[in-house]
Amino acid sequence: MTSPKQDQILDFPMQQLKLSGELKRAANAAGIKTLRQLCQHRTDQVQSWPGFNIQLVHEYVNYLEQNGLGNHVDHW
Repeated sequence: MTSPKQDQILDFPMQQLKLSGELKRAANAAGIKTLRQLCQHRTDQVQSWPGFNIQLVHEYVNYLEQNGLGNHVDHW
């Protein structure tokens, strides 16, 4: 279960979060607009997408963990 603040982070446009430009570009190219959308995919899947790599996956996982959302990683 997430708090209202955590739900807001999951649904906030990724382009407006404190993430690297590289991660934002890769997500945008994959049609991903929010962290909630990204969390619907396993990290091993995401890593194989064009423009993504293990460093970008680590960045997004670390961001989730720093915001108390680590339980959303590979949850599906």
